[in-house]
Amino acid sequence: KPWLEAQPAAVVTPGVNVTLRCQAPQPAWRFALFKSGVITPVLYRDVSMELAEFFLEEVTPAQGGSYRCCYRNPGWNLGVWSHPSDTLELLVTDSLPKPSLTVWPSSVMPPKSNVTLQCQTSTKNVNFALRKGSTFVESMQSQASTAGLAESRLTDLKTSNAGQYTCEYYRRERPHITSQPSDVLLLLVTGDFRKPSLQAHRRGEVTAGENVTLQCQRPDNVFGPVMLGLLKAGAAGPIQVQTPVGKEAVFSLQNVTVSDTGNYSCVYFLMKAPFWASHPSDRLEVRVTGDFCKPSLQAHRRGEVTAGDTVTLQCQRPDNVFGPVMFALLKAGAAGPIQVRTPAGKETDFSLRTVTVSDTGNYSCVYFLMKAPFWASHPSDRLEVRVTG
Repeated sequence: KPWLEAQPAAVVTPGVNVTLRCQAPQPAWRFALFKSGVITPVLYRDVSMELAEFFLEEVTPAQGGSYRCCYRNPGWNLGVWSHPSDTLELLVTDSLPKPSLTVWPSSVMPPKSNVTLQCQTSTKNVNFALRKGSTFVESMQSQASTAGLAESRLTDLKTSNAGQYTCEYYRRERPHITSQPSDVLLLLVTGDFRKPSLQAHRRGEVTAGENVTLQCQRPDNVFGPVMLGLLKAGAAGPIQVQTPVGKEAVFSLQNVTVSDTGNYSCVYFLMKAPFWASHPSDRLEVRVTGDFCKPSLQAHRRGEVTAGDTVTLQCQRPDNVFGPVMFALLKAGAAGPIQVRTPAGKETDFSLRTVTVSDTGNYSCVYFLMKAPFWASHPSDRLEVRVTG
């Protein structure tokens, strides 16, 4: 197959004259230039040599696209062409596509921690620059092993590091076209305000497919316009951001799955310089059941029991569940598990000691992973306990 190149470059500004050179591995007498989306050749060149040049004068953005070329040999049958060359992408533009800017481990970090900003593009042979607002921060170092990727490390974070960051890149060769800036990445350094509180409208276990509502509330003595962000442990940044109504915001997790299980917190922050942010709230655990088969729950002593007695409830997981899990005993109406235990084998016993009438109710149990991804079972069938006085 032939080889196709562009002169002076495959990336040019509008109005430049471009030459596409098709080089055959053997003498030919006819060359054809094809463009993606067009069935027939866009240009022919009849030359008795190994090289043909296709001239595109004062190119426009519409002439950009994917090009290939073929050639014919005088001794070949009519209509027979060579294999096409590899595709050449011709880009005619005043600016390059914007890169992506990401942060690790998170865009919301405590003071004195470290973060790494990564700027990435599919365009090769480029240099990168990092900006904070409109101010140039530094040239970002490209990874030698990865084309189109550069990193910048911010260490020992301070409040002064908080702000809106973007990155851009530009061609090392002529024309020195610069890309559009990336989307804004807001970096927050926590600790400037007192922490908010985070509460769930429905506490404890929830079943896959349900909705979970989390309410974040800032302290009374905070004035001025702020935004509230919902954080999840392990996420690279706020998973939701809202303008508060009064001093609180309500975050809704719709149609939850087991992947929504985890530890949540919230912060409030200024959307303008100096971008001060609060301490994060205390963490709130959300456990979503539904991916493991339900366990069974049995009472060693069934029926009514008398106040002062001890009631033992045994929770047993199915045989086809492997790996370390914890068991939790639930009571209808309680804000969360009333007991959590490590099983002995595939079962565990929960003891209700010196029961009173207030222990009357419907009980169930679940088992769950204590580490990510925090999968949890469906709850067992309910078991009624009645305590008489």
